[in-house]
Amino acid sequence: MQIFSSNLVAMTSNFGAVGYSHKDKNSILTEESWTDPNEKGLSIYNNSSIFAEKAAWGFIQREGGDLELSVINPMAIFGPLTQPRTVKWAGSHS
Repeated sequence: MQIFSSNLVAMTSNFGAVGYSHKDKNSILTEESWTDPNEKGLSIYNNSSIFAEKAAWGFIQREGGDLELSVINPMAIFGPLTQPRTVKWAGSHS
C-alpha cells in the first residue's frame, strides 16, 4: 500500500474577511489587508470569516510546522441565509 501525504492546506474564506474597510478603490489588497471587525453594519457571517481566517493563519504560524496555507476569498458565496436580512440592497425583491 502506498501512502500519500501533503503539506498544503486550502481554506475557503470570503471577500468580507479582507475586502471591506478599504475605501480607496485604487489600493491593492495584500496579506496585511483585513476588514475591521468593528465596522458598522458588518454581518455575522463576514465577522466570523475574519476571526476564522485569522485563527487559521495563527495556527499555521504557531503550530503548522511545514504546512502551507492558501486562502481563497471569493466575492460571492450562494446559499440560504442563516440570519435575518437586516439590509435591503439593489435588486432585492423582499
